[in-house]
Amino acid sequence: AAAWMALGGSPPGMVLIPAGSFQMGDHHGFVDSKHGGDETPVHTVRLDAFHIGIHAVTTDEYVAFLNTALGPGQVEVRDGGVFFPGGSELLCETRERSPYSRIGWDGHTFAVLDRKQRHPVVCLRWPGAAVYANWLGAQQGKPACYDTTTWACDFNRSGYRLPTEAEWEYAARGGLETPYRNFPWGDDADPAK
Repeated sequence: AAAWMALGGSPPGMVLIPAGSFQMGDHHGFVDSKHGGDETPVHTVRLDAFHIGIHAVTTDEYVAFLNTALGPGQVEVRDGGVFFPGGSELLCETRERSPYSRIGWDGHTFAVLDRKQRHPVVCLRWPGAAVYANWLGAQQGKPACYDTTTWACDFNRSGYRLPTEAEWEYAARGGLETPYRNFPWGDDADPAK
């Protein structure tokens, strides 16, 4: 859950990415044997302007959503996993299910663990991110983009949604394209950046 999308006005905490085109795909010959050639061939993609979140969703923000959804019984915890009531789609994991999760569950309330309130939330599944996007939009009176029965996204709605792969790759490039780099700042994997 690294970024969120919104169409329409400029919501707080978001930045407008201008329309444009770029060469999407693997420019450096990285081949991942687990995924074959899903990053090739490099191809031109044209995107309309879109808004994207400046910061990742924090653990504190996600826990606020979970506690809000818990009240009316919109989520339940089973074996350390958070699900829709009676559902099988895992939304996220609590510490009971994953040692990497920063979400605690005491049987009544969700809490942030290890003082990681402002850290990006981890141990989410895609449905958990989509449900959060719907919830965030509802807080601002925006329509839900995701149908939680089919997980289809209505791209014509003005609510929040996850970026497409092309939108994420375009925004993550930071405008660099000649030459294409591994990171927005260049090719060095400096962990301080």
